[in-house]
Amino acid sequence: MKKHLALFLLAVGQLIFSVSVSAGVGLCTPDEAYTSVGIWPAVQENGCENQPYDETSTFVYPNDTTVNIGAMVTLSLDSAWVTSVTGLPPGISYVCEDASCVFQPSGITGTSISCMKFLGTPTLSGLYVIAVNMDLRFSNAFVYPYTFNINITIDGSGVGSCIGVGVENLSTIEALSVSPNPTSGLVNLNQKVTGKVLDLLGNGILDVKNANTIDLSNVASGMYILSTGSGSVKILKR
Repeated sequence: MKKHLALFLLAVGQLIFSVSVSAGVGLCTPDEAYTSVGIWPAVQENGCENQPYDETSTFVYPNDTTVNIGAMVTLSLDSAWVTSVTGLPPGISYVCEDASCVFQPSGITGTSISCMKFLGTPTLSGLYVIAVNMDLRFSNAFVYPYTFNINITIDGSGVGSCIGVGVENLSTIEALSVSPNPTSGLVNLNQKVTGKVLDLLGNGILDVKNANTIDLSNVASGMYILSTGSGSVKILKR
């Protein structure tokens, strides 16, 4: 199945990635539940300053693509190389599924899957724009350089879901949860929240204001993310 390079780059460029980071090192494992070309998930929970985190981003990329190099031709992807990553918050590093951060296609057509993990303990709150620079290398030695940005938000200890984190009385902080999940329509929350329901590209689908129920009856089937000041949770609509 032929994939247009523009589709891949558009999905990559739309990635909005709010994370925190965790200590330790190791290779990542891609989430095979994602099958559409792009980098997933598009939205993650905010991180907390001086608190550990470990989050994986899954890459789904085409094994062949049509490009214009004087004429429209179909090329097979040989590999996708991460050449550099800049703009990381202090205390955050990254690893890939392969130690060299070279993604190899699994076939001639269709799609392949790989991943990148961000990990460490952020030491300074703020919004950081991380630039991930890649070389897409094709069968005729054609190289397409591309940079995509990941937005990482690290909250201070008194902001949003970070309030009270790092103190002894953690038992008083109730994690956000939803039920039923998967759902065919109405979702019950374990607390009243204000926030948004987002799709996996970060587009707002529904506003939620001081509510403990959400009605997804009129939205298409798929994966969504409820993002609130007390955390985020994924919801599967069937």
